[in-house]
Amino acid sequence: MITKYLEELKSGNCFALEDQKYITTIDHKKNGSRLCISLTDGSPRWLPSDTIVSYLSIYFLDNNNNFSPIIQIDNAPSIIKTNNIS
Repeated sequence: MITKYLEELKSGNCFALEDQKYITTIDHKKNGSRLCISLTDGSPRWLPSDTIVSYLSIYFLDNNNNFSPIIQIDNAPSIIKTNNIS
């Protein structure tokens, strides 16, 4: 996993913190805190921008049942796509 400060993430990025997974929103407070939404139960949480988090990629299945990242990050390992044989 890639470790970053919360302030380095863009809106819509996902991360893990304290065994929970969150997605960042566009909402910020004047002190730099960011509103994040739990991917487990949908609860909101304001987190300081200097919080160290583990960046996560979210994947989906395409029409051929291949895994594809929703957002590609730089220097991330790519997933080798395979064709389904029926």
